[in-house]
Order: sequence, then C-alpha cells, then structure tokens
Amino acid sequence: MIVSHWIKEKRQKLNEPKTKQKNKKIKWNGTPALFGYLFIELVNKGFIEMPLHNGEHNYTEFAKRCFDTFEIKGTNKPLTTIGNLTKELNPKQDKNSLSDTKRAKFTIPELSDLK
Repeated sequence: MIVSHWIKEKRQKLNEPKTKQKNKKIKWNGTPALFGYLFIELVNKGFIEMPLHNGEHNYTEFAKRCFDTFEIKGTNKPLTTIGNLTKELNPKQDKNSLSDTKRAKFTIPELSDLK
C-alpha cells in the first residue's frame, strides 16, 4: 500500500508542468557609466563580440543582453534603465558619461597580445 502511494506521487510530480526559475542576475557594484565604459573597452580589445544588425554594432541589443544578465544600480535610482545603459554602452559622440580621469585608470590589453 505504501509503495503504490509513493509511485502515484512520483507520477504526479512527473506530470506537473515545470516552472521556469528566474535567473538571478550578477550584481554590478559600480555605476552604469563605469559598466558601459568597461564593457565597450572589452569589445574594442576583442574580448567580447558586439551583437550586429545589418553589419553595424547594435548597442540597444547589447544593452538588453547586459541588462538581462547584470543588476546595475543607477546613479539616483535603484536600478538603471535599458535606455540609460544603451547610452552608457555607446562610445559614439561621447555618450558615456565616465570622466577622462576615471577612464585613464583602466588599461586593458588587446586580446591578441595575451594569446
């Protein structure tokens, strides 16, 4: 009697729909500007491949992927927005707000120099 009850429970569990576990994000302790600058440097040095759209770098898609993976606190807000992250990840027209003094503190070699 006990074994048949156990088998019945196991069959019910197998037939239950599995719920997706929400992936926990990696916590970023720096600012969105620091995140954007560092990750663009990693792209520029060959460590990370930027998503492309029609052969051009797709900063919006890159920001979405980063936003889905990292928990990034905003400057005055609890969390940054995808729009702000897109701005900080875009090196065109000096959209990243990290100061030149702070940028100078990073030295990342080309990936090819490390192979």
